[in-house]
Amino acid sequence: MMPRFAWMTAGFALLALSGAAQAQTVITSRPATGVASAPGLTGAFYFTNGAPITTVSMAQDYMAAHAQTGSFTATEAGITGSNNGFGYSAHDTDSARDFLQVGGDGASYSGPTTTLGDGIFDFQGYLNVTSAGTLQFSTFSDDGSVLFIGGQQVVLNDGVHADTMVNGSATFTQAGLYPLDLIYFNHVVPSSSGSSALEASFGGAHLAQLAPAPELSGSIGFCVGLLGLGALGLRARRRAAAPCVSSRLA
Repeated sequence: MMPRFAWMTAGFALLALSGAAQAQTVITSRPATGVASAPGLTGAFYFTNGAPITTVSMAQDYMAAHAQTGSFTATEAGITGSNNGFGYSAHDTDSARDFLQVGGDGASYSGPTTTLGDGIFDFQGYLNVTSAGTLQFSTFSDDGSVLFIGGQQVVLNDGVHADTMVNGSATFTQAGLYPLDLIYFNHVVPSSSGSSALEASFGGAHLAQLAPAPELSGSIGFCVGLLGLGALGLRARRRAAAPCVSSRLA
């Protein structure tokens, strides 16, 4: 992580060093079958025990090969007006619980309280799209992050860097619940006083879990648990899913 640190304000203001925009994504997969239950996303934390993580692909590879070390729930904080999302920050020497507590989710964390180090956070759930149309998304992170919706990459904010915002947009051809996966990693730069930060906004759409949980199969064109998102250790332990379209970052 870069040695620069910017604490979030009470309103989680997006004070980005840059606001790069990416090409619009058309979500071609069909929404999941099921009804929204608990709000928010389920999360997994991976403590890498010193293994350096400097890209999203490295984070995906690590998650595919290792079991998660902690779990939590990410709730909506309304960080940018109506653009429901969440925001977290901490120092490299803080724990995963400290990082989540800034966004009000620290109490939900279960796992070791070691320092963040080169840690990885994986947020999974569903985006509740209430009508067809285009929504705006963003991640603001130190260090890298990537957002997948419906198995397609919408925002890529990759690499080791200070607070940086990247915007993306996605067009939905129909309303419904779309699988969502947000991966964030923190990298420690040796001999520096580093920090970690993540904000994400979802265009006003609410985050949700499903009841009952559907089978994530090729019928909806997306599978969080296979190697597509590098989250094999998380979703595959919850439910064995049939083969489906990969969303792994190329």
